[in-house]
Amino acid sequence: MRLRAITEMYIYKPQNEVLANIINSDKLIAYFKLYNHSLQVNSDGYIWHKPDKTSVTIRLKSPQPPMALSFDWDFTNTDTQVQISVQQISPSLSLLKIVEDGWTATDEGISRYNKQIKLWSFFSIRFKLYLEHGLKV
Repeated sequence: MRLRAITEMYIYKPQNEVLANIINSDKLIAYFKLYNHSLQVNSDGYIWHKPDKTSVTIRLKSPQPPMALSFDWDFTNTDTQVQISVQQISPSLSLLKIVEDGWTATDEGISRYNKQIKLWSFFSIRFKLYLEHGLKV
């Protein structure tokens, strides 16, 4: 059995504005810089340099609609697939949805899955506050 982490967050911004901050590399890089993270474009996608001096390669894939961003990585030392989509709910409300899967239902897999649920929840909240209020938290 494979484990799938799903995180959803409503953002009070139009879909095109939320999408632009995800798919435009300059805007995404600027967002990461706010939190003392470095995101650099490379031939496969991005390299994310974290404040603890570790780095993660984000291998971009061609997203299939309605996905805005699709990539593979091994953030938890397990190769997983991530799909990020933005659905328009109303002209001023969007739903950000992040789905990551690839862990096995073992003790180690469940631990890594749990870590990612927390990471994506934290990312979603910070991204919402950044877009809606310009806040860095």
